[in-house]
Amino acid sequence: MKKVTVLIKDNQFIFLGFLIPFIVMIFICVTMQITPFGAYSFLVSDLSEVYMDSLTALKRILTENESLFNTWSQIQGSTPLGMLSTGILVNLFSFLVFIFPKELILDALTWMIILKIACCGITCAFYLKKTFQRNDLSISIFAWCYALMAYTITYHFHIIWLDQVVMLPLVLYGVDKIIKNKKDYLFFTICLTVIFFMNYYIAYMTGIFSFMYFIYRYITLNTSIEKKDFLQKMLAFFISPLFAFGCASILLFPILYLVSNRGGIFDVSQLGVYLRYDFKALWSKTFVGVYDTVVSDGTPLIYCGTIVIVLMIFFFLSYSISYREKLISFIWLVFMFLSVTLNPLYMAWHGFEWPTYFEGRFTYTVSFLMIFLAYKGFRVLNTISTKQIHCVFGILGGIIIGLNFKEYSYIQDENILLTLLFLFLYYLLLMLVKNKVTYKKYGLLLLALLVGLELADNSRMILTRFDSSSGYPFAADYYETYNRINKETHEVLKEDQDFYHIERVEQRSLNDGFGMGYPGISHFDTMYNEKSKNTIANLGISTGNNWISYKGTTPITEAIFNIKYVLALQEKYFGYDLMSDREENYFKVFKNPYVIGAGFAVAKDIEEFDALGTFKTPIQPFEQQNKLLSKMLGEENKEYLKPLKVVLEKFNNVDKVDEQKDNYTIQHFYQKDTYQKGTINYSVVTEQVGPCYLYVQSDAYFWTDIVVNGKSLNITRTGTTSITYLGDYEKGEKLNIQIELKEKYSDIVQLLVCNVDDALLKKDILKLRQGKLNVEEYTDERIKGSITIPKDKPLLYTSIPYDRGWHLFVDGQSTPTKEVIGGFLGADLKEGKHEIELIYKPVGFKFGMFISIISVLCLVFITIKHKQDRKK
Repeated sequence: MKKVTVLIKDNQFIFLGFLIPFIVMIFICVTMQITPFGAYSFLVSDLSEVYMDSLTALKRILTENESLFNTWSQIQGSTPLGMLSTGILVNLFSFLVFIFPKELILDALTWMIILKIACCGITCAFYLKKTFQRNDLSISIFAWCYALMAYTITYHFHIIWLDQVVMLPLVLYGVDKIIKNKKDYLFFTICLTVIFFMNYYIAYMTGIFSFMYFIYRYITLNTSIEKKDFLQKMLAFFISPLFAFGCASILLFPILYLVSNRGGIFDVSQLGVYLRYDFKALWSKTFVGVYDTVVSDGTPLIYCGTIVIVLMIFFFLSYSISYREKLISFIWLVFMFLSVTLNPLYMAWHGFEWPTYFEGRFTYTVSFLMIFLAYKGFRVLNTISTKQIHCVFGILGGIIIGLNFKEYSYIQDENILLTLLFLFLYYLLLMLVKNKVTYKKYGLLLLALLVGLELADNSRMILTRFDSSSGYPFAADYYETYNRINKETHEVLKEDQDFYHIERVEQRSLNDGFGMGYPGISHFDTMYNEKSKNTIANLGISTGNNWISYKGTTPITEAIFNIKYVLALQEKYFGYDLMSDREENYFKVFKNPYVIGAGFAVAKDIEEFDALGTFKTPIQPFEQQNKLLSKMLGEENKEYLKPLKVVLEKFNNVDKVDEQKDNYTIQHFYQKDTYQKGTINYSVVTEQVGPCYLYVQSDAYFWTDIVVNGKSLNITRTGTTSITYLGDYEKGEKLNIQIELKEKYSDIVQLLVCNVDDALLKKDILKLRQGKLNVEEYTDERIKGSITIPKDKPLLYTSIPYDRGWHLFVDGQSTPTKEVIGGFLGADLKEGKHEIELIYKPVGFKFGMFISIISVLCLVFITIKHKQDRKK
């Protein structure tokens, strides 16, 4: 008990670094009524679209014996390692998801966010104590600045990024240990291993910063640099990430394979030299409570407390700090601010890949550097003269008042006044402490009070404005939607245990299938097969930078991608069979009469099929689908999707200019009067009974609305160029299609409409079913069945995205697989009946496991040897 008391007393200020952010976050959750303290939840943005489903998937994988290596619930079958390895598989406090029942999983999520933000304070306080050999309230105060900085508060929903923020001070402490003793790199190696497991992407940013920190600390701590000593410690520094990479190889090698399949990541055109943000905008993000947006137009987050700015300036003014240290510190600080603004440096920090939304993902390192320098300034505060205090506060106040920040819509009077208020209070405090001896012993306590109030108010304001922008949803809505979808999709799966995909027209998120464990095709993830995604996109299905959505399908794509059931709210869907319309169910269940199966025999002609297209050669999704199905059959091109004549009838409040490209025309439409609605009107007459589909291709993203026969299609971004189901119509029925412009101009490359030749499609689908793979049994990692290969169709096609991890056995013999139709799994087979078995083993896993074992053993051996050497 005595040892525990001593431990608590010795580390009380480290614990206090945790406690205050913890209390602040709970207070905010109570006032904003976030579950478990109210009716709302933090379930917004990527937390809703990605991490929530990943956490529920991980819980299902670990508790229901599902595979960690392959799942049918994402992208038609792929490894969940890519999704989970970005921060879910190894995640601080992810165990809460397993402790809390499904009915309270959002409560677990709230506690996870609170604890992670609070832990940023405990690790920062630990670092400050160890690095500066201080054990007083000051380490707690600056730890609060780190834990409650704008980055952690604004990106609270990026729970996988918060882990890296927690780990950064520990990583840097590991660097300090190497600088003191070149053989003391075990702590640094362990920390790097952990962050590699957590999230290799953000770990890359932490790694870059830790290298800069190593150079900085070595130079500033050593007045004279011994070349041999520097090189030895530099070697020790670089040995650590090598060992860490080796230890984490069991996960990193499979991930490297997945990353290699993405393709087209680096684009040299994105490295243009220009300022992404002006310095005035960056300065505005140091104000109290400032929040603009987390989407692409947002300004990076660098706020970490007004006092940090003041003390950082004092660091450079103090006579007790050498000019050498000031110069090196200034160079590093300027470089970090240039990294935030100068595009090539900015891109380098992001792995030379353009960040989609969430700007300045590395700026937690900028805030840490500011706090680091500010703490150095705090330690020499007694060397700052009264005159310098007057000047610094006067200049800062003058800049805030004098510069016109009103040009930034996110800067409100409240932000400016609060910043000035706290600046004035800090000024009063410093002057009292400087001139009144009686106040000195209370100075640190008063500083803690002011900093705590400012950071708490900043956190409250940011989250309040974030809520008003994004809208925190009701927790009950998530539970109701999750339970409904989970229940009704699994009812279908229970009634029909064949191998197929199931989808829904109305989605909660693109990762519903992954989170709830039903086999869908929609998915949102940075890890995917680029070729298969591009093929899917060019067949007219809705896709984006990192996602595939169940929108834009037709009976042909649903047939070849094995979508057997669709859940929808409408009375009719594609002319499919209505299987279930239970009163107690929310969705109606439609069965696809065109579905073929997970795999089937196709003609060799399919190898000539190329679904890729560009704006130089406009994508023709209806033509592509006709061509694909025809080639599968080995026959001449047929028109299953029959194009209809589209007539441009009129346009109101719009001018049109045609621009001729290589082999197509772009129609530029301009609104004459931007205060009035501009419309473009087309007409189409159907040629037969059945569903109709629309495809609009734009040369650029544009905001618009499309109305068909007076009914809005609720399309807001037709630039995603996906097919739209218009409904079922009678023969000879006229469709009036009106495009309503909501921007000053819109560019249209093509507008296509088609009918389905139902009789021809069903006839040829029956032909392909004769060579269907009959699945007899399957698991996440194995498919077993039989297939009869006709003489004219010697190629097996499957709707599974191509992955070298799939191993095919035909009649017990290993058979090579191949890519077909751009990114899908196939194989050449001989005529006749065959027993088929597909087994999945993740590429790189065994080799990575071998490297991990060797690395751990080597690390243990070297550590033991170093300890023995010390004893000698």
